[in-house]
Amino acid sequence: MGASRLGLSLSIGIECSPIYYYQTQSKQRKASQSSLASLMRTYAIRDKQGNLLSFEVSSLLGRRLARRVAAAIPDAQVVKSDLRNDTFCEFQVANEMFAIEEPFGDNSRFWIGPIGDQRSSTIEIIHSHFEQSRLGSIGYVLGMLFCMVLIATPLVPHGCRLIAQDKCLDSGGAWVQSACQKNPNTTHSPTTPPNI
Repeated sequence: MGASRLGLSLSIGIECSPIYYYQTQSKQRKASQSSLASLMRTYAIRDKQGNLLSFEVSSLLGRRLARRVAAAIPDAQVVKSDLRNDTFCEFQVANEMFAIEEPFGDNSRFWIGPIGDQRSSTIEIIHSHFEQSRLGSIGYVLGMLFCMVLIATPLVPHGCRLIAQDKCLDSGGAWVQSACQKNPNTTHSPTTPPNI
């Protein structure tokens, strides 16, 4: 009895260990991601039974690209499109109406789901189309690059000035009023020490 108990606790201990959990999680991630360039990350909204009600995608995708991905769904027809409103796209798939909305007009995600309180079986098709959309993943990457450029752009002039100041001081000059002034009394180069 003690050996079977020991075997049971060992098997439970192995299955619950952090290493086992990490290995199974990484295997599941690898199985669910065939390639980074071909998948868009979505955030499913489900009811208590696990049925898909709606889903969200990153707003880095952009309103125009989100509308284009919706228009590319087989048998979809964009009914209304106004990029200035919170609900900026309404489209129809299989005689059911769906909307793409950016809640509060300034959110990190776009909500995509049926209009009204209706439940839809077509939402699974739309969800899988957004997940597999290459256009959306390219737009997401371009959105991230654009944000990085917006963050880095103000830093470039300061970085250039810092480099110019460093070169000026290394060559024996003095940085005065945003300009390098050479000191005529300095005769040594930065690589050789002064003669004492």
